[in-house]
Amino acid sequence: MAGGPCFASAACHSLLYLLWAGIPLVVAREPWPAALARDLATSRATVWPTVPALLPGLLSTGFSGTPDLRLVISAGAPLTAALARRFRQQTGRAVHAFYGSSECGGIAFDREGRAAEIEGWIGAPMANVRLEFSPHGVAHVSGPTVSSGTMPEPGADELRRGQFTLPDILEVSNGGWRLLGRRDDVLNIGGRKVHPSAVEATLRLHPAIGEAVVFGTPHPGTGDRVTALLVAEVEPLAEADFRAWCEVHLPPEQIPRAWRWATELPTNERGKLSRAQLRTRWAAEKPQGA
Repeated sequence: MAGGPCFASAACHSLLYLLWAGIPLVVAREPWPAALARDLATSRATVWPTVPALLPGLLSTGFSGTPDLRLVISAGAPLTAALARRFRQQTGRAVHAFYGSSECGGIAFDREGRAAEIEGWIGAPMANVRLEFSPHGVAHVSGPTVSSGTMPEPGADELRRGQFTLPDILEVSNGGWRLLGRRDDVLNIGGRKVHPSAVEATLRLHPAIGEAVVFGTPHPGTGDRVTALLVAEVEPLAEADFRAWCEVHLPPEQIPRAWRWATELPTNERGKLSRAQLRTRWAAEKPQGA
């Protein structure tokens, strides 16, 4: 990554390596979209490690890239194909997904910038990284970068004997891996397993839906109820229209039984969507739908 400074508007796994390698860093003074666009241009940065939450705001300013910026790396949270496509169309640059963990460093990298083509794509395995899969997509990472333990419990179940069990569910796809979601986010709908990311990808196909996040809320009959928070492209869909579309495009167990429209998807202090926090907040607000 030599040849220019790296613009750091968000923490991600690649920053430690950049510091170790002596790459000059330009730290953003403030996270607001207009300030990011200005600082990316004036710093003449060639590399920008970021998180998905910052990209929509930056694009809303009309940002079309800079002559110096040649590599954009997204990490820390799932990057949707729709957002990656929008960034590439507006700036002419691909967003390269990076996937890793504090316990084992980098795991996968999207070298070709294919995140815009494949929903959930996190790239091909990095050097010396080995993955073994248990049933239901649970992945175990081994290799020289895996930590020997954590404090204060070096014997944690997720990290044993040079192997780390990922909290996410992956599947092999196109010579690399797709991220399906977190293990604890999988819904049990009357005994059937439903991955929220699969429902979200289908909902985003509707031209009136800009963003969607799906999570489970308790239901006495089925165990979980598929629940959705939606962001409209222009105007929210009428309840009957949304129901009718879902019945055509989703299997019965994946159809949202409750939903709400929002102006934007809420993120936590780390710029991530937390389904656990959404479940907690859901009960305090009246949802649309049965």
